[in-house]
Amino acid sequence: MEIVTRKEALINNLPRYFTGKKCKHGHLCEKTINGGCIECGKIRDSSPETKKKRKDRASKWNKDFIEKRRERERSIIRFRKNSIKPTTPYPENSICDSCGFPETIIDKRYGKIKRLAVDHCHETNKFRGWLCQGCNTALGQLKDDSKRIESLLNYKNNSLTKDSE
Repeated sequence: MEIVTRKEALINNLPRYFTGKKCKHGHLCEKTINGGCIECGKIRDSSPETKKKRKDRASKWNKDFIEKRRERERSIIRFRKNSIKPTTPYPENSICDSCGFPETIIDKRYGKIKRLAVDHCHETNKFRGWLCQGCNTALGQLKDDSKRIESLLNYKNNSLTKDSE
């Protein structure tokens, strides 16, 4: 067998190389590019302990995977049970229940006008109406707080009267 160094094997894209030296377990054979002895790999891969370890690892992975999948399915079921159910159908003309204007924002991904948002009370999860993106965002920024909404309206009205003076 021709003696080839690991570096030469890497340069020539060879999967194995032979140095002519024994491995630490006394095998005189080829090595893989990763540096492992072929004979040691055969022994390690076929030993009952290795097979049991692999089986246990796969079994544990499968159990973890199945448990994660079950938990995900449970969360989807919980979401569907607790999700908001609109009491009025989607408006055909896409008119916002708050401002009375149609939705105009275009979805960047699909190039179509966005759908109205389902507005709901965050405490009771009850449906309140269909809102355009602007009204829904404004309501969310004001944290559904009536005092904040009223304060903002008063601020706006006061600033208008100051501008007219």
